[in-house]
Amino acid sequence: MLPTYNVVMKRFATDNIESIHSRNCHLNEQLLEDDVRESMRRDLPNWLQPLLTNLTAKPYQGEKSYQQTALSNVWSTFFALILGICVSDLSVNQSGFYLLLLPLGWCLTIHGLRKLRLTIVHACSHYSIFEYKKFNIWLGSFISILTLTLNFKDYQKGHIKAHHSKNLLLPGDETYEYLITTVGFRLGMTVDEAWRHLMKTIISPSFYLRRFYSRLKESFFSNSWKHNLLSIAFWSSILIIIVITDSWLVFLIAWLIPLSIFFETSSLLRQCVEHKFPNTHERDSEILQQMTAAIFCGERTPNYDYNTSWIRKFMAWSHWWLRLFFYHLPSRYLILTGDTPCHDWHHRYPRNLEWSNSIFERQKDLETGELGWKYQHSWGLIEAMNKTFESLSYKQST
Repeated sequence: MLPTYNVVMKRFATDNIESIHSRNCHLNEQLLEDDVRESMRRDLPNWLQPLLTNLTAKPYQGEKSYQQTALSNVWSTFFALILGICVSDLSVNQSGFYLLLLPLGWCLTIHGLRKLRLTIVHACSHYSIFEYKKFNIWLGSFISILTLTLNFKDYQKGHIKAHHSKNLLLPGDETYEYLITTVGFRLGMTVDEAWRHLMKTIISPSFYLRRFYSRLKESFFSNSWKHNLLSIAFWSSILIIIVITDSWLVFLIAWLIPLSIFFETSSLLRQCVEHKFPNTHERDSEILQQMTAAIFCGERTPNYDYNTSWIRKFMAWSHWWLRLFFYHLPSRYLILTGDTPCHDWHHRYPRNLEWSNSIFERQKDLETGELGWKYQHSWGLIEAMNKTFESLSYKQST
């Protein structure tokens, strides 16, 4: 006989906390009614469901998984990057009407850049793409050179040693150092203060100049002379091609702007939702679980009864679709790329080779998970950022 459990859901739309307390358990009807993803399953056609699963990063209950490989993620990411550069190049060279394609080119380019740096390099650091460790190191090193970011060996060392340990969100951890030291958030600031500081940072030219200067130093003057020589050789070759072809304008608009300004904006917003600060310096298993949550991109479909007028229905659905396309879709593909939305699953299984199928693996854990792990989530980037900023306001105790 299957074990049962009681689901206590108070204000589910704002709390959004999932907890599975028994193996081989099933969700009851109330949970299915309350869940945002289930509302999409109920109200939208079947052919849309795979797209919605990929966009929201959450399958509906019982959805059959479609497997992706690590290598398919690598190739598709490079394809998006190259396509974005080509579209931007076409837009700049043809000008006129073709300039309308420039935002599309930028979006494809930033998606490729951020997914390479955030997802692929991250997987390489855990040796989760190729069977042979050296292949992971070579790919991670190339991407760090291409994206002008911290050399792979230093990133890997800091990520494994501090981020996946009890030093998470303590001095020395990459997320802590970025938010507190680089961006200037401070523990104890209120939510309103954090939002004002974020907005000020996003529009600050000095922030982007400082970050790009720091990235150039990391790329060409790192602790690894091999990395420095490879970076100099690679970018010297690129610059020679640009000089020969007189492609400075294309290089600036199609590559340098996405690589600097948009890359940093995406990175800043991502770091603001990756983890939540606890109100203590202790880092036991339960606290570490509370510090990481999934971020799903979507919201409940419109709710109305049969007496609702068609105008109100039309307005409700128009509002829903507009938010999906202009808020959740950019959040997912420009900020929360790849397996990023299910970061809590990664912290539970940091070396799991199924990272490319993490949205289904996490759902499987929810339905048949082991005792002792509490999954949490937010619906939407802003809700997740609010939770992070709320955690900043905690008084740190020892």
